[in-house]
Amino acid sequence: MLTYPIKYRRHRNPPARVPSAGPPPATLMITSVVTAEESPEQVRIYFAAPVAWDGVTTPSNFKAYTGDGFMDSPVDVVAAGADWVRVEFNGSVAAGAAWEVVGPLDGITPAVAWPQAGTVS
Repeated sequence: MLTYPIKYRRHRNPPARVPSAGPPPATLMITSVVTAEESPEQVRIYFAAPVAWDGVTTPSNFKAYTGDGFMDSPVDVVAAGADWVRVEFNGSVAAGAAWEVVGPLDGITPAVAWPQAGTVS
């Protein structure tokens, strides 16, 4: 027989988990998309603030309605400036054609808000 009192085990609640902050929300907006004078297959995407392109990645989540009848992603980034990026498509992109952003634009920082849509001017 035991001569000391029995201690029951108490289960402690685990400490509360603090969610990680994660990346900041994407707030950069596209102000306009304009057909490029250099080629009918190219458009300039203008942003509301300065952007940086990584020099390698194509922003495939940007899509525009091309002359071949599809909402296509660009095949290449031709040039980049302080607040714009010029991209090239397989088909011609006419003024009045629809464009949309369906996901994060890879290779462009800061992050661009999505979804967005509009027409090429």
